[in-house]
Amino acid sequence: MSSLPTPPSNGTHPLEDSRVGPYLRALQAGLYALAPNEDFVPLRESIAHLKALDPQLSGSLLAPAALDTRSGLPSFPWMERALAEKSLTEGTGGYSNISDEEIAQAARLDADLGRRMGHRRLLHRHLFENDLLPLSRLNVALKRLGSSTDFAIAYDRMTPAGAWMRIRAELSGKAGWERSGPLSRTRDGRAVADPGLQHLLSRHLITPLLLLHTQLAEATGGVVRRLSRSFVGPFWFPGLPLPQKVPEPLREGLLLHLSTEAVAADIRRSVHRDPWRRATPGEAAPEGYGLYRERRFSASPSLIQPVKDWAAAQGMDIVATPLLPSR
Repeated sequence: MSSLPTPPSNGTHPLEDSRVGPYLRALQAGLYALAPNEDFVPLRESIAHLKALDPQLSGSLLAPAALDTRSGLPSFPWMERALAEKSLTEGTGGYSNISDEEIAQAARLDADLGRRMGHRRLLHRHLFENDLLPLSRLNVALKRLGSSTDFAIAYDRMTPAGAWMRIRAELSGKAGWERSGPLSRTRDGRAVADPGLQHLLSRHLITPLLLLHTQLAEATGGVVRRLSRSFVGPFWFPGLPLPQKVPEPLREGLLLHLSTEAVAADIRRSVHRDPWRRATPGEAAPEGYGLYRERRFSASPSLIQPVKDWAAAQGMDIVATPLLPSR
């Protein structure tokens, strides 16, 4: 199930042609270094999307390159152009099967046309073979069927603030509990969700997690055993306007954030390890649950110690791994 969100009205920062490839490869390096788990949007799709944008593969077909000024990630229109191009490959592969001779013949007539056809073939082969990050997507899976019926849901979204978000939830109840709610199963055992569930999640992108936990339980009629919300971004680097409260030592290099928060019955002790976000005074998880927040970083080697010092000054021991972009 999916629906296209309204493109966000936000500031963008143009990226010079000479910086596009290095920027994209640095972002990929940060993702590889942090190796996000299934609480985040899929790593394979993230990397495939960034590779599609790279001029080494797509030339100028997906230009102009621009970044979201709040997240430092590729802007919504830039990401969307790759998805639009992918739609041309569905079923037929688009330009995937165009021959070398056809490209050479076009180049003899117009060198620029030949180059564009060559890049379009490379791009379409890549898009035909790989999934990209969606603008918005809800996946539902049936995890258990017996004395209880358990579902897992994952809602992926490019947020209005420019980050890549995933909300994951595990819901459970006595056999048949789902019959009166938005989750159901087909005769062949597949799980499906009413469109209203995706609309609910879309409306509550930034609702405090504990409140979302309550609302999801009320909307589905199930017990929410685990709920997480995770973000890829922001990505800070010199030349991009950064928030005023970014510490000065962190402004002189590359710094990718991956943040997650989760409330779950299997979290034994509530922990806050997010130096960019203050803990809410008096906030408490429901009885029998724990609340966990963490922000991990991939940074230029020169920033590893400064980012750890920044977190330590707030009483936090955080993960910061070197970001080593390929040439």
